[in-house]
Amino acid sequence: PDNSLWRVRGIADDLYLDRGSAGFSTTSKATLTETGDSSATHTQSTKIQGVVGYAVDIGSTDRIFRTAVPYLAANESLAMTQGKPNTNAPYNFIAAGMLLTEDIEGRHFFSLRPQYQENTTQRAQLTSLRAIYAPWTRAEESKPFLPFNTPVPLNQNDQFQPVITGQLLFDLRADVGTYGRRGDPPYNSQNQTFERFGTKSGLAFSATPSNLPTFTLTATETILYGASGSLRNLNLFETALTISLDPHNYYGLTFGYANGFNEDTAVRLQSWTIGFSAHL
Repeated sequence: PDNSLWRVRGIADDLYLDRGSAGFSTTSKATLTETGDSSATHTQSTKIQGVVGYAVDIGSTDRIFRTAVPYLAANESLAMTQGKPNTNAPYNFIAAGMLLTEDIEGRHFFSLRPQYQENTTQRAQLTSLRAIYAPWTRAEESKPFLPFNTPVPLNQNDQFQPVITGQLLFDLRADVGTYGRRGDPPYNSQNQTFERFGTKSGLAFSATPSNLPTFTLTATETILYGASGSLRNLNLFETALTISLDPHNYYGLTFGYANGFNEDTAVRLQSWTIGFSAHL
């Protein structure tokens, strides 16, 4: 396994797995997208989403593996149209935080993630804390169903057909946050101190054809109940298809779609992305 301490993902929650872990291939990818349109008005759009962290062991034992991953994150989208002001997406933000993880025998994953975030469009400042518990059950315990979070082969290893791996994604999570600055007036009613509780679940599949790039498909739904704040219910559907560009599945081309409310900013979004991606 690759034991590099540097980690690159699409979202901070996925920093808890290293490159050598089962399930690494289906973790989120950092993406860079560039588009241009010169058919009528000259428009250029750039979008970057990703997080970079460095993992530090903080007292692991034979049974329990503990890490601290300080990280920097960004989600920025800018549209430039000739003769018009630049347009920033309302969900744009930069953030810094620390992901604290505890893995108990590969069966129970706990994470705690304090974060400071600044919305670069709304000019809001948010301090938040996220707690996640993800059970990793074993295939022999869950037959005939897929185990929670553990990837398992769905077909026999055959040189004439791709090896397909399936993964049932599931966790329990809680988000709490308070605004030091609620941002510009149009966003004040939206940016309220919040407490949310719920789950993130979905499916992931990886296919490795003989002598061809690996294909990875993920689809998840985040459902949170708002005990306080501007949203009583937060839903976010996300799906991504990645075609790997290297045998380690570190780099690729990702086609993504998201529809719902951003979990970090509670901003409504519906977006398509096609671009270069990386997770390390």
